[in-house]
Amino acid sequence: MHTSIPIKSINDIIKWNLIKTDGNKRRFFFRGMSNDKYKLIPKISRNNKEENHNPVSIDIAKTRFLRLKQYLNVYLPAYGFGFEGLESYPKLWRELFVAQHYGIPTNLLDFSRNPLVALFFAAKHPDKNHGAVYAIQTQEKNPTNNKDYNICSPDDYLHKYPYEGESGRNPFFVAPTYSDKRIIAQVSVFCYLPMKLLSTPLNDINTFCSNRPNQMGSIHKLIVDKKYKGDILEELNKVGINDASLFPDMNGLGSFIEWKLLNKYS
Repeated sequence: MHTSIPIKSINDIIKWNLIKTDGNKRRFFFRGMSNDKYKLIPKISRNNKEENHNPVSIDIAKTRFLRLKQYLNVYLPAYGFGFEGLESYPKLWRELFVAQHYGIPTNLLDFSRNPLVALFFAAKHPDKNHGAVYAIQTQEKNPTNNKDYNICSPDDYLHKYPYEGESGRNPFFVAPTYSDKRIIAQVSVFCYLPMKLLSTPLNDINTFCSNRPNQMGSIHKLIVDKKYKGDILEELNKVGINDASLFPDMNGLGSFIEWKLLNKYS
């Protein structure tokens, strides 16, 4: 784990990204968190009794995950997500993506290709805690082709059963087959955690860093200073990054207008 200097403006993270990517030689996926003490664990593994989201035991996480499959199978068709015509495994993956989109606890973690999107989520809730942007460097599938990175295409994972360890020995990124305006606006990718690692935070570099092809590379943690969160949100808004743009629906618009009114006319 590498920790950068504190991020105080959008220029800081843009400059960091330009330097670290070194042209197109490296690429990162980004996740922003409003509290730098939170661990990189999926929602299904979080202990709601603890502020810092320490994971539950692996047995509890596995039980939740398997029960999730039953819930999705029963309830999603009633809400219009039957996915008729899809084969068994692609259907199960599509159900996971929909569940993640609507806030249901899954084994997926949201990431973005855009560092400014991650910075927005890290800067939320100003003046409470330092935020953090995690940047995970992806490895090339083919060292001779700098455009071929380890985000899995549907052909790479849809033939695997997502509720068993065989879906992957290590975490990996997936391009969701389900998409909507929010996923497009946030330039989203998902990090899939196999069942055996549900209670192991990605913060522990030994759980996912590998020298082998098709595995994730190093992780960087950029601290977003709580004193500058409000200024950062203002800067992001000026370049079109806000609740209304990232959540293009009435809920996002409501959050955006609330932020504008309560901050400007306080």
